[in-house]
Amino acid sequence: MLRKSQVTVFIIIVLVIMVMFGITYYIIGLSAEQAAEESIVRQQIGAEKIEPFNEYVKSCLSLASSEGLELLGKQGGYLYESQGGMIADPPPGEMGKEYVDQEGAKVHYCIYAPISDVGTIFFSRTPEYPWSTFPEIRHPVTDELIKAEHFEGYYGRNRILPFEKPLEKSWQEQLENFAITSTIACIDWATFIQQGLNITSGEANVSVDFTEGDVTFRLDWPLEVRDRATGAVTDLNEFIVSYPIRLRKIHDFASVIMDKDTGNISFDIRVSDGETSATTAQDVFGKDDFVIIRDSDSRILDEEYVFQFARKNRPPALYYIENATEPICNKSMIQWIPPNELNVEDSCGDNSFRLNFTALDPDEDRLEFTYNKRLPYEIKAFDIISGKFDIKITVSDGELTDWQEISIPVINSDDK
Repeated sequence: MLRKSQVTVFIIIVLVIMVMFGITYYIIGLSAEQAAEESIVRQQIGAEKIEPFNEYVKSCLSLASSEGLELLGKQGGYLYESQGGMIADPPPGEMGKEYVDQEGAKVHYCIYAPISDVGTIFFSRTPEYPWSTFPEIRHPVTDELIKAEHFEGYYGRNRILPFEKPLEKSWQEQLENFAITSTIACIDWATFIQQGLNITSGEANVSVDFTEGDVTFRLDWPLEVRDRATGAVTDLNEFIVSYPIRLRKIHDFASVIMDKDTGNISFDIRVSDGETSATTAQDVFGKDDFVIIRDSDSRILDEEYVFQFARKNRPPALYYIENATEPICNKSMIQWIPPNELNVEDSCGDNSFRLNFTALDPDEDRLEFTYNKRLPYEIKAFDIISGKFDIKITVSDGELTDWQEISIPVINSDDK
């Protein structure tokens, strides 16, 4: 049998356990009640004070993102450090080579002229440019004609930047960098602090996502907003703005026409696929052009979204001119027939002919042909002594030229 003292100890232990259970139950109930009360307080704050705060942050994101999109479009896909972007500004002496200033925008050159030769196939300097027998392809040894017309070659460089990460300086990376920098610069909590709110912020980050028809900016920024009067706290984390801009379509369209424009001299960059089209503003900076791309389904802040870039002027290409093989006699007449013909009337009557000159310009410029002789011209005695009549034919776009010197054999009619 248990002793009386043991029974007493057992009863005490049971009582202690019951008390501990009671305290634990009370604490759990109290915590649940406090959590429920806090939740109710936070809902009241969200409805009364948080919405203006939320709209303020979203408006800063909207201003930053729309400015970034507009600048990216106006400047050929480049956002410079001096504007809050990530592309280094060129040194002062190089600015004219990188972009054209227009109404506050730095319109980047996305098409450059060729600057070097490609082996012994393509040439960047006239008169060899684009190759000596353009547009004919001839055998390098036998000079046999292989192809009468070939227009693909090296007519410039495409400098469009990539579209998405992880490629460096992509449009996506630039827009994210610009949006976060400009959004933070826009924020000023002073008004909300005066209204009795304390704001604690974590690290902010902007991500840009693309769908077929939209560009979406997502700001992830942990913000704790505390009402000093009531002690209530609300947490905000995500802010989103979207624009109906088919930026991927515009980039793809621009890339294709830039590739064609720098790779085929017969390509006219003023093209359309029905929804997206390219036009040009000719000679806006000297002989350099602007190429403007519009997409019917892309708008920003109720206005048409425009993507444009600058294009360096490139020389025209004169078609190869065969030298005459049959001689003409003294006193033969050589006459220029505007705009691009040379008429040769052989005084002996056997070898009269006409030469028609042709050229193409990669920038769709109007071309003019000129020559270096005073025409009409009658074959003289000293031409007979040299045995030939030489004339230089030049084609110009108003700034750059291509040319070829041709020879016509000459003989004395008495020798026939």
